Amino acid sequence: MLMPAAILGALIVVATNTEIGTDLPMEIGMLRDAADRKGNFDMGAASEATSNKLGEAGAGSNYRTTSDGFFESADGLRLYRQPDWKPGQRQWQSNFMSRNVPRGQ
Repeated sequence: MLMPAAILGALIVVATNTEIGTDLPMEIGMLRDAADRKGNFDMGAASEATSNKLGEAGAGSNYRTTSDGFFESADGLRLYRQPDWKPGQRQWQSNFMSRNVPRGQ
């Protein structure tokens, strides 16, 4: 089980077969928001492929995949949860999260 993590940003994920025209500057801005802002906030919308690409970039090059399917940074401080259906919100959503201490500490 993962240690508690704060959700930093939620990215709305559109249908998997739809690309919604994100470009590199927009993607960099989304990642910057996920790193700089605190609390739960909306990061915008992207395709599943773009969301996962941003999740990999946010977790860093040496990330690992946890038993729960999260991408976890090598230092254990940043996590990305791949798109999941949120029935209460009636939408797919991925989450960018952080911890104050690495997993297991």
